[in-house]
This record gives sequence, structure tokens and C-alpha cells, in this order.
Amino acid sequence: MEQIQEKGVYRYLWRKQEIRLLCIIFMMDFFCYSYMVVILPTYLAKAAGMAASAAGLLAAAAFPAIGILRSMAGGILMSATGKRKPILAAGQALKLAGVLVLTLFLEQSLPAGIAGIIIFAVGNGMWMPVMYTMPMEMDGMDDNRVGAAFAFMSSCGFLMGFISPILGGGLTNIMMGMAPGQTTVLCHVFGLKWSLFLFGFTNIAALLCALRIEETGK
Repeated sequence: MEQIQEKGVYRYLWRKQEIRLLCIIFMMDFFCYSYMVVILPTYLAKAAGMAASAAGLLAAAAFPAIGILRSMAGGILMSATGKRKPILAAGQALKLAGVLVLTLFLEQSLPAGIAGIIIFAVGNGMWMPVMYTMPMEMDGMDDNRVGAAFAFMSSCGFLMGFISPILGGGLTNIMMGMAPGQTTVLCHVFGLKWSLFLFGFTNIAALLCALRIEETGK
């Protein structure tokens, strides 16, 4: 296949709806994930009364360990079914469910909060093999275009990962001002809880994009 010139490759990619949709999914993923990773140890420690070291260990272990397993499982499932879109959509739905379970139940039950973290981590890992596979299967894509697509999606995702903690911190401060609690700790927990809750809804945008994208599997 004839290779295209580097000039104009990103313009070509932006005109492809499926690439735009994947890019938005990746951006929403990084937006929510980056904020959760930043605040999770503090949120666990203050909302569930965990020791700071235990909260940090749980947060550090949950995403890498479960994410590794679910990424592998996502790749196996993708190969076994030959489908991409259902796995992509399921990952976004699970991330939304995980955030909701974590934020709504952690203060009442630590096991329920941990379950929410696990659900999020499962969803966050299982769709990644699909994201890297779909551009290779799209019409009109060659080696240069696929490589540029990965670079484009990654750059947009990393940008959102940079922005999200900044916006999240500002949102937390706003929510703290609405907190009914009288102590600084309770106000901080309230702010972290509801800022993360709102961030979780970015996964709805990702889910809608996943439902719109065309299946590339066989």
C-alpha cells in the first residue's frame, strides 16, 4: 500500500468519524482516571478512616494489578469473539458504574467502596486492547496513519490527564463550600466525593461514542 506523506495525515485522521470517536473516548478516560488516581488515597483515608499507608497501598494495587488482568482478559475476549464494539462499550459502562458505587457507598461500607474501585479498574483495563486494534482494521488506514492515530489519541488523552486534576481541585473547593459538615475533614470528604461523582459522568460521553462507532471486527 502506498504510504502517505506526513503532511496532512492528522487532517485526514480528523475527517474519519471513527478516529474522532476513539479520540473522545480516550480523552474522557484519561480525564476521569487521572483525577481518580490523584485523589483516591486521600479520599479512602478520610472517607473510610483508613490509615494513609493502607489507603495508598490499596489505591496503588487496585489499578495496576486488576488493570493488567483485565487488559489480558479483554484481549482474549476480543480474539475469541472477533468483536470490538461490545467490549469497548462495556468498558465505559463499567467505569461509570464503578465511580457511582465508590462515591455513593464508601462512607457506609468500605467493602462496597473497594468493590467500586474494582469495577472501575475492570472497565478501565478491558477496552484498551480494542482501542489499539480498531484503527488497524479501519478502511483507508496504513502503517503511517495507524501510528499517527495512536500519537493523536495519546496526545489528546495526556492533555486531558493534565487538565483534570486542576479542574478537579477547583471543583472540590466549590463543593466544599456547599458541604453541610462543620469540620474541615468532613468538608473535604464532601468535596472529594461529589467532584469525583461528577467526573464519573464523563464516561457517559465515552459510552455514547462507543455505541456510535462502527464495528471493525469480523
